[in-house]
Amino acid sequence: MRIRLMECRLVLQALSGHADMNFDELENDLDVAEGGVQNAHAAASLVHQGAALDARWGADWSRPRAIFARHGAAVRGGATRVLPERSVGDRIERALWQLPPADRMQNFTGPRPQCQSAVRATGAQCVSRAVYLGTGSFGAHCYTHANRHERDQYRMHLDIVAASQSELYEKLSDQRHRIGQEVSERWLQTRADRRRWAEEVGLQPRSADGGGE
Repeated sequence: MRIRLMECRLVLQALSGHADMNFDELENDLDVAEGGVQNAHAAASLVHQGAALDARWGADWSRPRAIFARHGAAVRGGATRVLPERSVGDRIERALWQLPPADRMQNFTGPRPQCQSAVRATGAQCVSRAVYLGTGSFGAHCYTHANRHERDQYRMHLDIVAASQSELYEKLSDQRHRIGQEVSERWLQTRADRRRWAEEVGLQPRSADGGGE
């Protein structure tokens, strides 16, 4: 179901340049629906794996978010935390909608050196982190205490990262557009089968309790 919703989003993106309409609201609705399907899959994965769940809070079956909350309560009570299994939809989401992590300081996982300068007013060691220059390297000072060369290196790195992210975004957008066209063409090829199925369903007699005439 989630993959089908993704296909709908891809087709809308491919149609955006050919139809005299704005599909933003519809695409947002599909995105919300896809998130609901994703939550349902994750909750079902927890149940399927036998994750410990706290007692239900009512007589009705739990919704996905309630499953997450019940498992969280069980973990706080000493149970082992279980992570939802990855789905094919997760891989498609990462491949078509998520940019890879940029070479920025906030994405750097190694040690972050401290600025080597002192605060002028107090003489105390500056507690700020040194400027990040990319590929795991740092300057000797924070941006406030950095010299002109370090600041130039820092700004150049930010410009390179911004240009790279922009290029990657355009490539992903082009890829989604191309795949959306492919999905649309596949749908058109199977239109007759879908119409035949719809007609067969429409001709089926309704059950006695189905609201027949």
